[in-house]
Amino acid sequence: MRNRIVRNGAVVDQTKIELFGDNNHIEWAPDASMLKCRVVVLGSNNEVKFGPKARIGNSTFWIHGSDSKVCIETEVSVNESEIILTEDRSRIRIGAGTMLGPQCAIRCGDGHAIFEKETGEILNRAISIELEENVLVGTRAQILKNVRIGMGSIIGACAVVTNDVPSGCIATGVPAKVIRSGVTWTRQRIDDLPAGWNHAPDSSAVSK
Repeated sequence: MRNRIVRNGAVVDQTKIELFGDNNHIEWAPDASMLKCRVVVLGSNNEVKFGPKARIGNSTFWIHGSDSKVCIETEVSVNESEIILTEDRSRIRIGAGTMLGPQCAIRCGDGHAIFEKETGEILNRAISIELEENVLVGTRAQILKNVRIGMGSIIGACAVVTNDVPSGCIATGVPAKVIRSGVTWTRQRIDDLPAGWNHAPDSSAVSK
């Protein structure tokens, strides 16, 4: 068993790591943190990396196949969520500054095969999921296989994302659809924004 777990001084507490294959590599940046999580790798030649200032809590990572990669980049926040890869040679990338709300699921693969009866052609092959930088994912949203979510976009609570979402958009619903473009977001609460950030809504507009 030639598996490597490299903590680099990161805070990894109350976390269970189960590696069943060979040549798997799990690594944290020195200032990353992981609390009350579970990492399960069933295959071989897989890589999971957590970038600087990544904050991961109460979450589960499952890799069922081999030759796959999970990359959690700088200042990513994940809380009470699942990140799952069910097939060989799959990829999940969560870009810098991205935030996942509670009980989200990012699932690259269905865990079963759907195929054409006559030809045997596989119809649901999984390849990758990519969340670009500064994506906000609402509570209980699901991101499914072969999807890219563009920089600065926002996924509404309980949405199910089955197709790409362009940068700077809000997508909601089942399946998720873009309902607004030209937006961005900040981790600050509305009431904590600097004075003069924006004018309060016109009272007549609110009452309509």
